[in-house]
Amino acid sequence: MDKQAYKKAYYQANKEQLIAYSAAYEKAHVERTNQRKKAWHEAHKEQAHQHEKEYRERTKEQRRLYLEANKERRAQVRKAHYEANRERLLQEGKARYEVRKASVEAYQIAKAYNITMDSWNALYEQQDGCCAICQTPLDCGKNTHVDHCHESGTVRGLLCSNCNSGIGLLSDSPDMVLRAYHYLCHWTATTGETEEHQSGSIYLDINGVGDWSLQVQEMK
Repeated sequence: MDKQAYKKAYYQANKEQLIAYSAAYEKAHVERTNQRKKAWHEAHKEQAHQHEKEYRERTKEQRRLYLEANKERRAQVRKAHYEANRERLLQEGKARYEVRKASVEAYQIAKAYNITMDSWNALYEQQDGCCAICQTPLDCGKNTHVDHCHESGTVRGLLCSNCNSGIGLLSDSPDMVLRAYHYLCHWTATTGETEEHQSGSIYLDINGVGDWSLQVQEMK
């Protein structure tokens, strides 16, 4: 028996003992072992890189062959595990989905409006969870919109879909909104339905920061 074959046979016969001894030695000489490994790696960078590359390719091929040879058995194991833990796995999957959904929504809001989720939550609290215009409770979903100035990009508040579309169709123009107000007041008075919204004073308090009233003149 040559020397290489003898070493291999000795290792196989004493594998567990040698592994335990090696682990105990490294644990007792952590700093020294790390220094030796680092020194060797610095002195043999190309060799170490080549060895790591070959190792990755070898283990990748070994894993592919293993998965191919055990495809049916692994499918049976996964199926049995799912059936035995169905409720727990469904709950964990739902929890992961909610976390990913929140992360995606936060990223989309931040990217689209340059606003963080903390700022979004602050607006929501300031508005008591309601649309800043019609005061309808917000669903915090696809029907809740971050209203912003299209010229400066400044975030103004949170609106429901109807109000967001409404001011958008009126070109985000206060003058157009007032004209619409005058128009509705005029025809409300003309038809005699109610005089509740005829000329007077409207108090605006958007997001809890407004403190002024807007005088509305009767349409002539």
